Amino acid sequence: MTVIELYVGVGKIANTRDEQQTVDTVLDSYPLVDMPPSISRRAGRLLGERLADDDGEGPGIGKEDAVIAATALERDEPVLAGDSHFGTIPGVTREAYR
Repeated sequence: MTVIELYVGVGKIANTRDEQQTVDTVLDSYPLVDMPPSISRRAGRLLGERLADDDGEGPGIGKEDAVIAATALERDEPVLAGDSHFGTIPGVTREAYR
């Protein structure tokens, strides 16, 4: 999920070659993690809790971000992100890559 999310950013940036090099360098420095059922359950619960607390605005995160957040929580690792919306998820620490 993280690789997909980071490459969405590559596709959105005008200078994709530089952005892709930045993303590839960062990805090469971290291990890739498979998604076991425990992460799927945790991601679903995060989404469900956000929907239960919904004030009509929706959950505030999508399925992909819920999986990324759940992975970070399961592995006790920060989320590597270019935006700050992960800061709204308790227990998740965000690390900027640029």
